[in-house]
Amino acid sequence: MTKIIVAANQKGGVAKSSTVLNIAYAFANHYHQRILVVDMDAQATASQNLGIDVSRKDTNTIDMIMSAYVDSGDKGILSYENLKKYIYTPVFSRKVHVPGTFRWESRKMEFGKDSDAPRSGGCLDCIPSSIDLSDIERKAGAMAVLNGTDQAYPFYLRDILQPVIDGKKKEGIPYDWVIIDTPPALGVLSFNSLCAAKDGIIIPTNMDVTSLRGIKALLQTVDEAVRTVPGHAGVLGILLSQFYEHRTLDNYLKEYSEEFYPNRIFHTTIPDSNDAKKANAEKILFSQKNRKAYRAFISLCGEIIEQTEKRDEHGIQG
Repeated sequence: MTKIIVAANQKGGVAKSSTVLNIAYAFANHYHQRILVVDMDAQATASQNLGIDVSRKDTNTIDMIMSAYVDSGDKGILSYENLKKYIYTPVFSRKVHVPGTFRWESRKMEFGKDSDAPRSGGCLDCIPSSIDLSDIERKAGAMAVLNGTDQAYPFYLRDILQPVIDGKKKEGIPYDWVIIDTPPALGVLSFNSLCAAKDGIIIPTNMDVTSLRGIKALLQTVDEAVRTVPGHAGVLGILLSQFYEHRTLDNYLKEYSEEFYPNRIFHTTIPDSNDAKKANAEKILFSQKNRKAYRAFISLCGEIIEQTEKRDEHGIQG
């Protein structure tokens, strides 16, 4: 059964996109899972980091189908046959050194086939985003006014994803996980993402007091999503990123967060390293560049699996 989870935080710069991509990488390579990344951020960071050129006019991005659905309200346009064209297998670029210079070598790469990572049968797809996704906030809000409601329809994304999940299942290659990246805001796109992610919400944060305190506002929105979707798993955990175990302030903030948000902090922390910036420059993932980071994301995925399995054992369905 396909699980849908999301990384969300209204604050920017807390490694949401990096968290999504590196979780996807660990799931695919270490746990041999099939993954669909859904980019719901108009900045399209996740899409571009996966090598998808969202600036090309012939690239099909999620804002196109979402805009059509918001305008028409017609679920008939959400057939799997129509939605397949929005699903891409990532293309990566790698920096290749040549004597005296260097060049960029583009190549197709299925997750699990990279020489820098363990072999596996994992696979990753992506539904990319573009800057035009920001218009959906305005459109959905206007549609709510026309319909005489106080709130925009919260299930645009859920309605789009369900035919994709069902279609892949019928093809015999179902996704194990759908992982959603979100914008740094608490608008229509984020709330749709929270409602679609029935199997849990991951809240990445960096080691900063302001960021940690800001999570309280996000949790109020999460509670609203949980009330909107029967059986919603709610928060899987708060993820401490850019954590350096030998930095006194980081350890203090870790203790502070565990006290302020009891039973909501992941045991796993994501290390702080210059390799994260180097990986971005080299068009690869943090987990591909840094083995400690890769082990951390493997551990994080293990926690996510454990939580969702416990939930299933107790018979809670999203």
